[in-house]
Amino acid sequence: MTDLLNKWVCTKPFDYMQINSGETFVCCPSWLTFDINDGVDGDYKRIFNNAKAQKIRESILDGSYRFCNHKVCPDLNAVKNGREPEDAFVPKESFTIQKEYDVETLSLCQDMSCNFQCPSCRTKLIPNNKDTHAEKQTIQDSAMQSFGHSIKRVIITGSGDPIYSKIYRRWLQTATAEKYPNLKHIQLVTNGKLLTEKMWNTFTCTDLISLIDIGVDAGTKYTYENVTRLGGDWQILLDNIKFLSELQDRDRKLIISYVVSKNNYTEMSEFCDTLEDIIPLDSTNRLSFSINFRQIVNWGTYSKEDMQELQIFEPQHKDFTAFISELKRIQGRRRVSHNFNHLLENTND
Repeated sequence: MTDLLNKWVCTKPFDYMQINSGETFVCCPSWLTFDINDGVDGDYKRIFNNAKAQKIRESILDGSYRFCNHKVCPDLNAVKNGREPEDAFVPKESFTIQKEYDVETLSLCQDMSCNFQCPSCRTKLIPNNKDTHAEKQTIQDSAMQSFGHSIKRVIITGSGDPIYSKIYRRWLQTATAEKYPNLKHIQLVTNGKLLTEKMWNTFTCTDLISLIDIGVDAGTKYTYENVTRLGGDWQILLDNIKFLSELQDRDRKLIISYVVSKNNYTEMSEFCDTLEDIIPLDSTNRLSFSINFRQIVNWGTYSKEDMQELQIFEPQHKDFTAFISELKRIQGRRRVSHNFNHLLENTND
């Protein structure tokens, strides 16, 4: 297996950084859990090239990938199984080793502030906190000072909501191509409630926002407002999606994320119908649109027993057969992707 992995280099640990509050990662921490922050200082240029980061990169170059989760990382799993790798992987012979590296993709996750209290994400509401604001701002400023010249993509945020957070919202309202000469892409990960036309028009970087990922996890007003998105408003969500779909300023991708569980699996097809009413299949605007259905993951908010009850996609679940029936209703629909194909392969028509 090492021989197979030794043919490729995953470039993420060489050009990607995610900053949390007190932690720094060179990949999604669910895939590579090793924190490279050594606690010496807040110099992210130094941190990104410290001894911890070098160990991770050595594990990539020697083909062991010993710090990576070989099961959870989808790209690594694909390579191990002989499938064509994603863009993060390049042939080893084409990779250039350097003495030190700069960040090209910066993921900001140091602020967990959010206007929603989604049970899958947190156990309590986390509002903007003025007592920790300065610390979170300093973290972001330090990262931007270190890599403002090199970043090509900024992702905000997997930790809260980028529009509700005062820190992230202020950055969106002041960031420009002149400040970040190599920045080509801003990726928003949001619940979408505050992403109204009025708010959009306050941003100074809309021409750089190339991808918007809105987490919904429901196909009906009741489930959205009372089960999966506590704090949400179904009609505001739909209105904002319609507004975003009609933007014509640049080519842009809109992803609607739908984390599947027992709470919402019967609404998948209905949700597809709803969005097709908003964004017709024959739409000719500049938007690339998709609905991504994914299995629920425990972020520490559920007990083992509760999680097992939610995992409708596990064959041992009592309602698994009903889930497969619902899954077949969205299989093959345009704009739809999901990571349940292995279940359909093992299921008779």
